[in-house]
Amino acid sequence: GWHFGVRIVGNCNNVQCKLCQKIIRGGITRLKQHIAHNKGQVAGCPRVTSFVRENIMKLLKDKKEKKIDFRKRKEEFEYRLREDDEEDSDEGMRITSQQSIRSQCELVDGDEKPTMGFIYELVLFKDMGETFATPQAQRAWSRMNPAEWWLMFGSCSPELQRVTIKVLSQTTSTTNCERNWSTFSYIHTKTRNRLKYRKLQKLVFTHYNMQLKMRHIK
Repeated sequence: GWHFGVRIVGNCNNVQCKLCQKIIRGGITRLKQHIAHNKGQVAGCPRVTSFVRENIMKLLKDKKEKKIDFRKRKEEFEYRLREDDEEDSDEGMRITSQQSIRSQCELVDGDEKPTMGFIYELVLFKDMGETFATPQAQRAWSRMNPAEWWLMFGSCSPELQRVTIKVLSQTTSTTNCERNWSTFSYIHTKTRNRLKYRKLQKLVFTHYNMQLKMRHIK
């Protein structure tokens, strides 16, 4: 733009067009609009060639598109921030859930503290990653006995596989056509993860006895 204009000494907002010598108020942007013949902004330069006018018009168009793109990216960033804030509001719930997971590790294994590998593997199972995401695993999800399913497709999470099979092998039914997640799915829900350890232990014990009774009835 400055190739076609020069600043007026003493007034940085005024620019003189080198082509027609007209003084333009509003700085370099108004000068570009003057050369590009933008209607409604400023009078067009009568001496500009079509080649120069089209090039300046393209510059103005590119600048406008960049501004729109910047505004969109800013809105997307603000939207993600709002989503993060909403997720942060559930942080207490997630902490309680993690504490409950640790309690279940102690209940099944008898260890004082579970390994972090168990926590990471539980997230891997929740996100259906690695061997959990294979087509074979997806097809067998509702057809196989849960303990057998974990034995076959849970190799990517050995610690979680070991604990889950230990629980499922005690309480799952022997029918292949019926999926029965039993204690594992009974324990790991948002509502029950908020329960205290003793109350949760009683529920698991009751649920286990109920499953045994149902198996004897069958």
